[in-house]
Amino acid sequence: MSLVVEAPVWPLHVVVIDSPTTLHRGSPAEFRRRGISLSRSADGCEALRMLAHEPESVVVAPTDLTDMPVLDFIEIVVALAHAPVLMGLTATLPDGLVVEGLSRGAAGLVALPLTPSRLASALGPMRRGHDHAPDVELTCGGLVLSVAEHRVLVRGVEVYFSPKEFDVVQYLMLGFPRLVSLDELVRHFADGDPEHAIRVRITVSRIRTKLALASPGFPPIIETIRGIGYRIAG
Repeated sequence: MSLVVEAPVWPLHVVVIDSPTTLHRGSPAEFRRRGISLSRSADGCEALRMLAHEPESVVVAPTDLTDMPVLDFIEIVVALAHAPVLMGLTATLPDGLVVEGLSRGAAGLVALPLTPSRLASALGPMRRGHDHAPDVELTCGGLVLSVAEHRVLVRGVEVYFSPKEFDVVQYLMLGFPRLVSLDELVRHFADGDPEHAIRVRITVSRIRTKLALASPGFPPIIETIRGIGYRIAG
């Protein structure tokens, strides 16, 4: 099966709003293997700004949301952003909160902390066929990536990547032809910690080196736009 990567529908992007409760257990790679791409938001207002740029996202709003009542947040998102909201359930819940949240438009419930299997189950019907994503093959810019076989070919030559490197290549291919900023990669692969940006840069550098060794004499597969980000060359 082949995908037109200019309009990717997988992985499903989920914005998780910070909470005093532990948010999730599991690495970004473990969530991505379930077809889920996580981004963290400091509060409800930041989540709304993120939805303006990524409207196809699902939001997990903890019931102990700090900057506004979670019921008000659900109403705002459903009315203005038209995005599905899952209520992230904490250990202590006020009476009637869940019922009221569902009545105001919440799409479902998920217990915190999130785990890959727990969140995948809660997303359920919102996945729009994402459950078949592990069988897909992505092709762009001289690259062929098989999710099911965990293989990457560059002009017919197989390149061996670590799981993290593989996930970064896949993310860039899903974004093709869009430029992916370093900040975006940090959000997805370094848990949003700007101090870990150097780790992301090193990972991309290793990927570029491996691709160059596998296709000598050809232009770089990954273009670096200094100070901005990266994209797959068309």
